[in-house]
Amino acid sequence: MKALKEELRELVRTRVDLFDRFVFQPHIGSWLIDLDEPANSHVEQSFWNSVNCTDDEVARYGAVLPAFRDIALWYHDQSGVIEGSVIPKKVSIKCFNSLSYELSGELIPLAVDKVRISRLLYIVKSKDIINRDKIRPSSKLAFHVNSSKTVGVELHSEILQLQDLLEKTSEAASIGTWELDLVTSKLSWSKITKSIHDVSMDFVPDLSSAIGFYKEGFYRNTLQEKISHTILTGEPFDLELILITAKGQEKWVRSMGFVVQQEDVAVKLYGTFQDIDIQKRQQLMLEQSEQRFRGIFNSTYQFIGFLNPEGALLEANETAMRFGGLTREEVINKPFWEARWWQVNNATVNQLKDAIQLAAKGEFVQYEVLVQGAGTQLLTIDFNLKPLFNDDRKVVSIIAEGRPIQEMIDAKSKLTSSLSILQSVMNASHGVSMISTDLSGVITRFNRGAEKYFGHSSSEVIGIKNILELHDFDELINRRSERNVSNEWETLIYHSDEGEIELTDWKYIRKNGTVFPAQLAVTSIIEEDKKVGYLFVGIDITRIKTVKAELQNVLNLTKDQNQRLINFAHIVSHNLRSHCGNLLMLLDLLKDGDYPERSKEVLPLLDEAAERLFETVDHLNEVVAINLSNNSSRSEIDLHQVIKSAIGNLHALIIE
Repeated sequence: MKALKEELRELVRTRVDLFDRFVFQPHIGSWLIDLDEPANSHVEQSFWNSVNCTDDEVARYGAVLPAFRDIALWYHDQSGVIEGSVIPKKVSIKCFNSLSYELSGELIPLAVDKVRISRLLYIVKSKDIINRDKIRPSSKLAFHVNSSKTVGVELHSEILQLQDLLEKTSEAASIGTWELDLVTSKLSWSKITKSIHDVSMDFVPDLSSAIGFYKEGFYRNTLQEKISHTILTGEPFDLELILITAKGQEKWVRSMGFVVQQEDVAVKLYGTFQDIDIQKRQQLMLEQSEQRFRGIFNSTYQFIGFLNPEGALLEANETAMRFGGLTREEVINKPFWEARWWQVNNATVNQLKDAIQLAAKGEFVQYEVLVQGAGTQLLTIDFNLKPLFNDDRKVVSIIAEGRPIQEMIDAKSKLTSSLSILQSVMNASHGVSMISTDLSGVITRFNRGAEKYFGHSSSEVIGIKNILELHDFDELINRRSERNVSNEWETLIYHSDEGEIELTDWKYIRKNGTVFPAQLAVTSIIEEDKKVGYLFVGIDITRIKTVKAELQNVLNLTKDQNQRLINFAHIVSHNLRSHCGNLLMLLDLLKDGDYPERSKEVLPLLDEAAERLFETVDHLNEVVAINLSNNSSRSEIDLHQVIKSAIGNLHALIIE
């Protein structure tokens, strides 16, 4: 019992909520009940005095022990009791078989070991006599009439004890006191109150100077209004204000005030004064942090909530609430799976229940799920449950997060459709090779046209071969030097990063090692404004190369024929002109000379010139035949006869 007495004093000293109730709220006594051993509970002396109970310790506790046990049993039957909560409670006791009381008070559960509730503090507010021994006169009346002097002494002694306790507790808890006599206007401060104001111990305050310490404006005006209100109505005040100390330091303080009335007239104000600067600033920082968290928590487009390990929803952000068309009252502190979001079907509900069980065991859970919004709205989300642990690795709560991915799914579907169409186009292009690669040249797509050209199947090259392996390496090296780039890969993708499409002839190598020419266009593949690879489109130009060579041969032959025709023209011109000239000169001789005499000489020459002309025509025909057929056979000629013929041709010129 003595241990619980010291425990009660420590609780009152260290806990402001209990200190306020003991000092400033009327009561006639208190009990500290040990839930584990009710017989060890402690009762304050002021309670015994108020019920005029015997001084016999055994008789006293014999009167209240049944009440201790009843209260302990009552508490164990309760659920959801919160530490520090205030529960109104009536209790009946019977003192030494003569007087019974009904007590009215407040029951406060306490966790003194910070782990579990092991104590119940019962503060007795009032008492009513419910049964009196008819033979024995009123103990209370007799006590007051016959022992008034004794009562006065005992009350004075109790008051002194309380004052001593109050002073020691105030100093230990750094809580000051103040008192204002409304009749004399005298204001007094305790040592702690003066210390908080940074004034000397001999400082004598008055109401005006005391109010002047408070920050001008809202805080000073608020204090003045509350003091006036308390004096007029008798209602106490409890304020948190900013004070400017005598040293100019700004700090937060808590001031509580109560009024004493005589015949409904306020005669005195008194209260407590506490430096709460550190706690208040921490509280404000916490509130600001919480506001920032709330701002982020509620403004994010994701659905976020907090669950306890049993699956009850403790908190949800506004995004999730708006989507579901829900109010907090409909979902908070209720099973998560009962909310509208999950009422798509029974499978969705059961899947969530299983996921919460896994998360409560410490597992991270993630899956895609269709959820229900307001009305008939449905949305696919990427949903996950993340467990939060305490220092003992025990799951204390679960973060539920849902990221809407409907747009991504729709885009994925469209992309899949586009890729399917692209693949169909690629596969339908049997006469064109279409090869896509990643940024390093590894093949990612290989259409049927490429399979036909190279003899490889797509499964043999996709993700396995680099497109450089399909090219003639010597050609790559030569082009690299021409294009002045650092490696063969840059040679192949030359200019493709500049948005240009350059058609270039390359040598491709088939699976069997044979080489064929191809004309190639290279372009970058862009996805979401980001380059992800390259596309190589090529056609086999073997036939084009063959036709081009044949055309070149025809062109060269035509050029040669034209040159020969020019030469032929020169020959025709020279030979025919020569023979015609001879004939003309011989005819002129016949016209100008003595015809009978000259004819004998000229006519043979004319005959010979005509033969030579026919020979020349035959020779020209032979030249044409030779030019038309490179395969014509060659024969020997009589050079003497050719010279003799040439002399004959010149004979007419000699005669002239």
